[in-house]
Amino acid sequence: MDELAEWSIWSKMTDEYVQSDGTLRKVTKWRTVNKEGPFNELVTSMQKDLEKFSLHLFTANWQQQQFADLKQDLPCDWLLLVSDFGQNFTCHHQDEIQGARTEVTIHPVVSYYRDKDLIVKESMFFLSNDLKHDGHASQHFQTKVIYELANRGHAFTKVISFSDGCAAQYKGKLNFVDLSFSKEDTNVSIERHYFGSRHGKGPCDAEIGVVKKNATLAIKRRVAIISDAKGLFLWAKECMTKAEPTSKRTFFLVEQGEINRDRPDRSNEKIRSLQGSRSVHAVRGITPYNIAYRKRSCFCFPCRNSDGSRCLHDEICGSWKVFKLQKQNVVQSQSNLEASLDVSPICSNSKAQTLSSTNQKYIVNSCVIVKYGEIFYPGVVIEVLDDQRRINFLKRHRNKRAIFVYPEVQDIQIVYADMIVTEVMMIPNGNSLREWRVEGFDF
Repeated sequence: MDELAEWSIWSKMTDEYVQSDGTLRKVTKWRTVNKEGPFNELVTSMQKDLEKFSLHLFTANWQQQQFADLKQDLPCDWLLLVSDFGQNFTCHHQDEIQGARTEVTIHPVVSYYRDKDLIVKESMFFLSNDLKHDGHASQHFQTKVIYELANRGHAFTKVISFSDGCAAQYKGKLNFVDLSFSKEDTNVSIERHYFGSRHGKGPCDAEIGVVKKNATLAIKRRVAIISDAKGLFLWAKECMTKAEPTSKRTFFLVEQGEINRDRPDRSNEKIRSLQGSRSVHAVRGITPYNIAYRKRSCFCFPCRNSDGSRCLHDEICGSWKVFKLQKQNVVQSQSNLEASLDVSPICSNSKAQTLSSTNQKYIVNSCVIVKYGEIFYPGVVIEVLDDQRRINFLKRHRNKRAIFVYPEVQDIQIVYADMIVTEVMMIPNGNSLREWRVEGFDF
C-alpha cells in the first residue's frame, strides 16, 4: 500500500481574465487534474467519492420509481406533469443562404390524468420565439396546462409536477415562491418533485425527438417552410397533432412578450434561497412565501391521503420541513396572514384562544392546532425558538373525529408560529393517558 500511484480527478479550477471594459472576471470550470501519491491515498479518495455516488444513484432510482408508481396508479382527481426545456429547434431551409437560421424554444409538458376509467397521456408543446429559458417561462407554461385542462372540464385537487433540478428553470427561489402561491394562482394545490440529475432520458426527450425529427424531414422533403415559431406551430398543429383516447399531442404558440417577467412580488432581494436545495427532491406550497420540503418523494398511501398518518418511508424520504421564503424583516400584515391561513374564530370553548397576532407566544406545553396544507394537526409545544415552535404531533385514533394518540415513533417538527391556527384544550379520554380528546376545535 506504500507504492506510488498516478491518477486523474475532476476538480474545479478558477481562471481570471480581463474583459473589454478593463474589469477582472473570474470563471470556474471543471478540469481533469493529474495526481501522484501513495496508493492508500487513491483508495481513500475513491471510497469518499463512491459513498457520494452510491447515494446519488439511490436517489435517482428512487425518484424514477416513485414517478413510475404514481403514473401507474394515478388518483382520479390528480394531474401528473413532466416538464423539460428541449434544445432549441433551429429553423432552416432546404435552400438557404448563410446566416438565415433562427431558433425556436420548444418546451413540452407531458401530462397524465384520468378521463373516466382511462389514464390519458397528453403531450402539450409550447413553441416560442422567446429564447429565454427561465423560471418565469416554466411557470407560464405550467399554468397554461392547468387552465387548458380545466377549460375542458377536468377538475383536479392536486398537481404533481416532475422535472429536472435546474435551478434557473425549475428549482430556484422564484419557482418556490410561485409554488407557495399555487392555490392563489390556479386554485389547486401543486407539488414539485425532481428526478435525479443526469440520469437517462424521460418522456419529454422522446416527444421532443419525434417532433424535431419530423420537422427536419418535412423541410428536407420541401413539404414545409419553417422560418420561426409560428411556422413550426402551424406545421406541427396540422401534421403532428394526436387525438386518440389515451394518447394526445397538442401545440401552443407563445408570442414574444407573452411571458410576464415583471413580477417584483415574486422575485426581489427580500426572497431567501433554500440552502442545500440540491439534496431536496420534493417541495410543496403551504401559504404565500411558505413552503415545505423533504429529501425524497413518496406517494405511499398515507402520503396520498394526507390524513396525518406516518409516511411508510420517512426514514428514506425524511420528514417535511417548513421554510419561510421571505427574510425575517418582512412581516405579513395580519389581514393578509389571516386570508392566507383561512383563520377564523372557530373556538367555542372559553379556554381556547384564537390567533390574534403573528407575534403571539405559544409557550411550552401549549396544546395547539397547526394548519399544514389543507389539513389541521394537533400537537404540543415542546420548545420555543424565536418565531418558530418545536411541536410533538399526535395522530388520529381509529378514524375517531376528535380523539388522538401519540404515534409509536415521535412525530416532532419545527413550524413557524404564524402557522399555528389556535390554542386548544386536550383532556384524557377516559381513565387512560394514551388517548386524548381535543376540545375547542371542530375537525
